[in-house]
Amino acid sequence: MVEGRYAEPEKLSDAVNTTAHEFNSLIAPDESYLIFSSMPRADGYGGGDMYVSFRSADDVWSPAVNLGEDINSRYLDYCPSLSPDGKYLFFTANRVAADIDSTGLMTLDDVRRLYDRFQNGNGDIYWVERGVIDLLRPGH
Repeated sequence: MVEGRYAEPEKLSDAVNTTAHEFNSLIAPDESYLIFSSMPRADGYGGGDMYVSFRSADDVWSPAVNLGEDINSRYLDYCPSLSPDGKYLFFTANRVAADIDSTGLMTLDDVRRLYDRFQNGNGDIYWVERGVIDLLRPGH
C-alpha cells in the first residue's frame, strides 16, 4: 500500500521467478524472506517443492533455496504459512501412502481404508519449527 492505494505489482527477479511454475507464496511479517512452491526445478525432489528467498538490506532477493528433503518430498509440497507467533511453519503435502499398490486389485473396503488414513494422497497439514528457515539464510 502506498498512500492508501495498492502500488503496481512488480515481478521479482529471476532469483525467484523462473521458467518453472512458482505459486503459493508466503512473505514473512517483517518482509525479510519469501517462501513459495515451485515445480518443476532441477534441484527439486518431486512433484513440487517449497523454496525460500531472503531479502537483503538493499531490497535484493537472494537466489531461491530448496527447503530440503526433511521438508520437501517426492510428492507435492505447498501452501506455506506461519503460526501467529511466527514460531512454526505449516504446509500442505500430498504424500501417497507407501503401501498403495496401483498394480494390484483392491476391494472397495481396501480403497476406503486407504482413503481414510493419514498420507492417503490427499493434502495433509505438516509443521516444523521456523528455525529451519534461518539455517538456510545466506551467511548463516
